[in-house]
Amino acid sequence: MRIQADAGDMGSSAIQNVISILALMLLGFFGGRSPFLAAAETAGPQATAESDRPEASELLNLSLEDLMNIEVTSVAGVEQSWFTTPAAMYVITAEDIRRSGHRSIAELLRMVPGLAVSQMDSRHWAITVRGFNTIFANKLLVLIDGRIVYDPIFAGTLWDLQDLLLEDIERIEVIRGPGATLWGANAVNGVINITTKSARDSQGGYWLGGAGTEERGFGAVRYGGKVNDQAHYRVWTKYFNRDNFQDPSGADRPDDWDFSHGGFRLDIEGQNDTALMLQGDMFYSDRMGEGTRVAVPGHLTWIGVDRDGRSAGGNVLFRLRQDNSATSDWTLQGYYNFGKTVAFAGLGVQRHTVDLDFRYHFRWGDFQEIVTGLAWHHTRDHTEAGAFAGFDPAIRTADTFSGFVQDTLTIAPDALFAMLGSKFEHNDYTGFEIQPSARLWWTPNPRQTIWTSVSRPVRTPSRAESDGDLTLAYVDVGLVSGGGPLGVYWPVKLQGNSDVESEELTAYELGYRVQLTNELSLDTAAFYNDYRKLITFSADEFGSFDNLASAKTYGLETAFTWRPYEQWKVVGSHSFFRYDIPQGHTVDVELSTPRNLFQVRSYLNLAQNLDVNAATYYTDNNPDDDAPAYLRFDLGVTWRPTKNLELSLVGQNLLDDSHYEMTNPLFLSAPTEVPRSMYGQLVYRF
Repeated sequence: MRIQADAGDMGSSAIQNVISILALMLLGFFGGRSPFLAAAETAGPQATAESDRPEASELLNLSLEDLMNIEVTSVAGVEQSWFTTPAAMYVITAEDIRRSGHRSIAELLRMVPGLAVSQMDSRHWAITVRGFNTIFANKLLVLIDGRIVYDPIFAGTLWDLQDLLLEDIERIEVIRGPGATLWGANAVNGVINITTKSARDSQGGYWLGGAGTEERGFGAVRYGGKVNDQAHYRVWTKYFNRDNFQDPSGADRPDDWDFSHGGFRLDIEGQNDTALMLQGDMFYSDRMGEGTRVAVPGHLTWIGVDRDGRSAGGNVLFRLRQDNSATSDWTLQGYYNFGKTVAFAGLGVQRHTVDLDFRYHFRWGDFQEIVTGLAWHHTRDHTEAGAFAGFDPAIRTADTFSGFVQDTLTIAPDALFAMLGSKFEHNDYTGFEIQPSARLWWTPNPRQTIWTSVSRPVRTPSRAESDGDLTLAYVDVGLVSGGGPLGVYWPVKLQGNSDVESEELTAYELGYRVQLTNELSLDTAAFYNDYRKLITFSADEFGSFDNLASAKTYGLETAFTWRPYEQWKVVGSHSFFRYDIPQGHTVDVELSTPRNLFQVRSYLNLAQNLDVNAATYYTDNNPDDDAPAYLRFDLGVTWRPTKNLELSLVGQNLLDDSHYEMTNPLFLSAPTEVPRSMYGQLVYRF
């Protein structure tokens, strides 16, 4: 494996020195009290008062109990303590984001227990939870401020287009397991709900600039101000330029790319406890490099088409909220989204989306809390066929109408609770769908929560599965019939099926959270998933998509948080995953998830203005993709010489020159390897 020249300057000896320094530092903690910590603790109140920067390790300085009581909304639909949430949920906080060293939302998700994150090349990721990982992982619903970014064309999320100013993300709530009662179809294996900060919480100026071996150049500017005491705003813009990856032989791949993005947000606090939020953004890139595998006439002959894709789009979203009293509130949200992308050897997709969502929350008596709502989701796309794929019809409009009700009951005050609900949805692909769920949880004391659930979500067919026309290969008619070659080639196609039905899942979960000591907490969840009517195609005879498969998956996910000292936090997790496909199923079911995932992250304040952050990620081999196991180590140092200035140096994948994670031969022409990289950045607040 060949190292790029700029990455190679680091040198293996330098890496060994960095790792040795970190090891000695950690040994100091295990062997006795660290002099760094002692210096920080004796700095006293004066040192604390001087650190009034906006992000002064706020969450790291919270107690473990405070961290466990962070409010989340993705399960109950209203604010609820994370510790008592009856679901396998993990929260990435703003402080986690700042200290992680990751430069994209896709990379941030590596921190979530049980989430399988595989980078395919410089701009493509495959991300899933509890199985079925591909370039379009179709059982994971992703939202940004309530806006659905799940793509209905191929079903899944285009992670290269989900680009935000990371500084302005308040938290990322990740549900491992179904969330269809609140969020609807396609929230099958999980929900990722990204929430950005209020404009009130992002006042003043922010400037970021940096460069590195893979992150060749990046920058961002944001300014927040106020119209008056009730109205605050922010405007922002950002840009990055990322280098290409290499294949296993060391040859450069054509996947270098850049991206420009900008937006605004306005928050107004009105009278009678009314609040209005209005935000929008636009993005553009005409250099999204990729190599696509394309079949050409000839017996099982393919070529790689290297070309730059391009994409542009934007959205506008509003949210109006009113708290009528101490016992009720309502929210009305709507957005318009537009996007146009040309990728995968010339496939063009232009799509418009309109969405309206109304939710009402109220207390009914002393023991019931009800959330209910209605929604309409409209999408219209116009496609142009490329060398690999097309659609028939080329233009399609689809509407989804839905309603839901969810009731949280207090069975025994402060001890035993139940949550019952269902989504009722009608879509233009499969008609009427019902998606019920039931959750039960018990809090025997403030330090323990035991919960269980059963759910029945569905995944609706994608546009490709219903209307697609994919040319997978060409075959010689003579060779296929058992004779000699005739030079007459017949296309092997995979075509959509308008009669395909929704995939169904019955999911069973059991979880336990406990604060073992004032310094240590544990969160564990077990699951068993029974899938039916999975959409796939025959492995022996290509033709069209159909509901041909079933599968069962099960596993265990465990995470811990440890605060050995006030200035040091360690978090870690392990997940175990297995699946079973019934005998006799001659179908291709891509489960493609490693059996074991393990990680440990360390956040350390060496001094009031110096942070050291380290992370180790282990990913087991993936037999479905022939991907070997790999161990990744990241290390970052952040220094704040003044309250307004922040300097960071981050190294990623430091243990190897490069490693292979995953590919998709249906779309990508060649596998690539994720290289070792370093970058430096400067942040200035004003």
